[in-house]
Formats: sequence, structure tokens, C-alpha cells
Amino acid sequence: MYSASFSGYKIPFTQAQAERFQKAFERNPYPSKDQLKLIADDLNLAVPKVINRFRNQRGNLVKAGLRPQKRPQNMSNKENVQDLTLSGETPIFRVDMVEAGPSSMRQVETFVDVSDTELDSEDDVSEDSTGDYDMHAISTLASFLAREREAAYALLLLATSC
Repeated sequence: MYSASFSGYKIPFTQAQAERFQKAFERNPYPSKDQLKLIADDLNLAVPKVINRFRNQRGNLVKAGLRPQKRPQNMSNKENVQDLTLSGETPIFRVDMVEAGPSSMRQVETFVDVSDTELDSEDDVSEDSTGDYDMHAISTLASFLAREREAAYALLLLATSC
């Protein structure tokens, strides 16, 4: 039997309400505020009751050992971030330069190859048993990145001075 609380009393969902709710939950276990309002209107329930029902349904799945589809993450902060690696196959960062040519100025994308300056395996950043990170490895990584940034800046200055 399906139930929803109303003014402190539990009243059962009709079979139609339960089916419509289940379909909405299967479509999206994390609906937006606007979607919640539409679902509440469709079920003829208050929005907070629908919010609680979604929360309880997700909790029931977790207790049963199942997980609802994860909430979509906001990608706005991640969209412009390049993958930074320390291998020679993938550049660590990109330098945008302007190349002076005889006919016109044009933008050139240059990648700084770090294949010959990889960190040694003992310099990898690791976490010890206390949860603290190896400060030597972090320091080595920071100085490595600073050298690469300085090299890229020198290339940029050289390209713009021509």
C-alpha cells in the first residue's frame, strides 16, 4: 500500500498516483524545481510531499543496495579545463601565441612537450597512513610546473617580439 502524509495523517496514494510517481522517478530521480511542481500538480499533491517522496524513494534504493542514477554535475567549471598530465604523449598545457608573418598576423597554438622532463616514480605524490600528502613530492611537482610555465612565457615573449 502506498501512502503519503498530509497534515500529519497518512493517506494512501491511489494506484494511479503511485504509477505516475514511479514513472516520473524512473525518468529522473533528481527532478528540477519546475519538474517537481509539474509532478505535484499531476499527482494533486503539495510540492514538499513530492520532494519527500523522491528523497524517500532514493533512500529506499540505497538501502536495498541499488543506487539511483547520479545527479548530473554542473559542468560549467570543468568545461574549460584541459586534462593536465605529466606524460610526453599529452602536453601539460597549451600556449597561444601570435606569429608575425610577412603578410599578416596569425594565431598559432603551440604545445609544450614535457616528455623529457617527466617526474621520477619516487617523486609521485602519495598519501601516507596518516592521510597527509608527501610534501617533498608536492614541492617537486610545484617547481616542475613553475619551470614549465616560465618556459612557456619565454616562448610567448620570443614569438611576440619577432
